[in-house]
Amino acid sequence: MPPSEPDQITVIVKRPGERAEALVTLDDADVYRTLIGGWLEPITVAGYPGYMDEEGKLKNARVNFTLGGTVVVGPVIFFGGMKEGRAVGFGSVAEANAVIALLEREGLVPPS
Repeated sequence: MPPSEPDQITVIVKRPGERAEALVTLDDADVYRTLIGGWLEPITVAGYPGYMDEEGKLKNARVNFTLGGTVVVGPVIFFGGMKEGRAVGFGSVAEANAVIALLEREGLVPPS
């Protein structure tokens, strides 16, 4: 039996200097690495898990936002949750956009 294709998943991507955006992509670690530009380092913001580039600071990546005194650099991807070590997407683009609005309102993720 050939390997199955990865499922699609709705995520949030926050790039430095840009507003966070909802994105429908494949649920695949290689895709996540491409989106953030490097190795996957877990991050959690307001209970939403995600990944940032493990070597972003070594690469002098642009500052994205500050979280509890920690400077987060480079692109970050967020998920609706994790289950058994796997990313769980947001239920829809509308749900992801509502979470973006919440994160911006709370000042956790800047609007630009």
